[in-house]
Amino acid sequence: MKKVIRCEIDRTEEPQKVEVQFEDMEIKELFRFYSDEVNFTPEELVGLTESECRNLFTKRDMEYLRS
Repeated sequence: MKKVIRCEIDRTEEPQKVEVQFEDMEIKELFRFYSDEVNFTPEELVGLTESECRNLFTKRDMEYLRS
């Protein structure tokens, strides 16, 4: 599985957009999130696969919904 080598989070609007670049140079929007619910940094997503990034989003979203 290809890994994320670069991540940018557009914090200028809500929901915030997470765009990543993979090892094969593909650029893709992975997900959007509301910063008052969950938060991410580019550093924590670099090195992960797409499914690992999505799993992290799901985990944090579920934790927020349960709180």
